[in-house]
Amino acid sequence: MRILIAEDQPATASILETILSSYGRCDIVENGKKAVRAVERAFKERQPYDLICLDLMMPEMGGREALLKIRETEKQHSRQSLSHYSKIMIVTAVTDTHNRQGSLADGAAVYVTKPFKKDDLVRQLKAMGFI
Repeated sequence: MRILIAEDQPATASILETILSSYGRCDIVENGKKAVRAVERAFKERQPYDLICLDLMMPEMGGREALLKIRETEKQHSRQSLSHYSKIMIVTAVTDTHNRQGSLADGAAVYVTKPFKKDDLVRQLKAMGFI
């Protein structure tokens, strides 16, 4: 499995990488703009991400905007190369219903709030069919 982690806090990115690296290769970027670029590059390399973890509150481009741009990128590439849509896991400290429902409506598969436990992430990976 190929995994992209978009997280601006190095400690959280490291924790996610430690947990998720047991399930696949992890790439880490620190904002949504770089996440979108990584997804575009992955399509050009014909190796799209299976799982993308997005924080909502990041500099330059937040997770919701990145989510929408990633879904648009996937639509553009589905006819030209691989028909592949990544599972997107929002991992954030934002707990309000508006952001949770909006993220899920925008195409996120799951919404995990910080602080999280390893068991929370593993349960979500199972729910998405990765393990």
